[in-house]
Amino acid sequence: MTEFKLSFSGGGLRATFFCLGAYRRLVELGIDDKVKLISSVSGGSITAGVIMQALIDGPFEDTNDFDRRVTTVLKRFGRENFRASLLRRSIRFNIRPELPRTRFSRMFPELLNDYLFNGLMLEDLPEKPLWICNATNLQTLKRFSFSRTQMCDERLGKCRNINGISTAEAVAASSAFPMMFEPVKLDVKKREFDGIEDQYATLHLTDGGVYDNLGSEEMLERSAPYIILDASARYKPWETSFKPSYAGRQSRIMNVSLDQVAELRKKLIRKDHSRGVQLINVETINENAAFQMNYWNSRGPAINIPAYPSLYADMERMLASLRTDLDQFHDIEMAMLMWAGAMRLDLGVKVLFSEEEMPLLKPRKNVPLLADYTVESISKIKRVLQKGQRRKILRGFFPDDTNKKRTKVLKKPS
Repeated sequence: MTEFKLSFSGGGLRATFFCLGAYRRLVELGIDDKVKLISSVSGGSITAGVIMQALIDGPFEDTNDFDRRVTTVLKRFGRENFRASLLRRSIRFNIRPELPRTRFSRMFPELLNDYLFNGLMLEDLPEKPLWICNATNLQTLKRFSFSRTQMCDERLGKCRNINGISTAEAVAASSAFPMMFEPVKLDVKKREFDGIEDQYATLHLTDGGVYDNLGSEEMLERSAPYIILDASARYKPWETSFKPSYAGRQSRIMNVSLDQVAELRKKLIRKDHSRGVQLINVETINENAAFQMNYWNSRGPAINIPAYPSLYADMERMLASLRTDLDQFHDIEMAMLMWAGAMRLDLGVKVLFSEEEMPLLKPRKNVPLLADYTVESISKIKRVLQKGQRRKILRGFFPDDTNKKRTKVLKKPS
């Protein structure tokens, strides 16, 4: 079977669990070892970083092993309220005279280390798959990427000195959403880039989604089949009776810009699916499947893909509207996002690869079942998803019953 590339999009914790479910499906199908590259942005970078950290201890044996080393870690992270923890820490250690967003940006990598990465350095990550963690460089207006061997910027060139740069710093830069974080500062005084003579002393890096929320450039620049997992949002028009606040108007300006950048990239990708597929969260699995069938059947022999459940289309649309905050997520939200990601990944590999190319794959008619992810009643799932569409600044800041079982303090990994 041909090796292929994966792209994990941005979209806060919604993207984190969407991409988690997708990669878990790869493990379930037994083809995760065929992933040659992961390109990630923002919330997708959180998932990619934890997967890469787990792979230091070797390949995943099965889904039980994957759940122990990855799913459990990320679900524990999702049950806590990372945003509230950041707020509390910024108040507790309020020593420097600085704006809150500046303080959040400075403490972001520290807290990611405490919660997930425990000081892991980029150079200590495994060689395969190659992980490209994408941010946006405000100085050059270009994509800035981290990997285990180098940093890269289209204008600055490459810097092969990544000694002392942590995984948490890369993920923080990739995930520094502008409405909450000032750009993450990266000291590069002693690091030379080969494409520029006048060296910057400090780089100002912000969310990778500002430049490309899909992580798509790595897919289009390198030869190999690819699957783009897109958990980004679809913004809705304001109702005629809606009266936005000042903050709402300002955030809307950024949303329009980010939305149009993403839409232009989607159109570019959809014009040339010859090497890969894009699986979109805001479209139901059957809408994704219908597009792929129409596209590929018009270009050659008909593809053979299974029938995916159409009973839950209304819940899939609710998932597409879940908030993107780094706040506390309900177990049902995490489970449903994982299921949605698993279904789309399943479709992607069955579109790209034939039965002859995947002889060890389980029967192609087998698809991820909702019951394998949550045993809750449909009415309860809908109530939780409906509530999860609303953004609350202090969600989880004080104890509540979002999850019945919560750990009060998330300790560093032993």
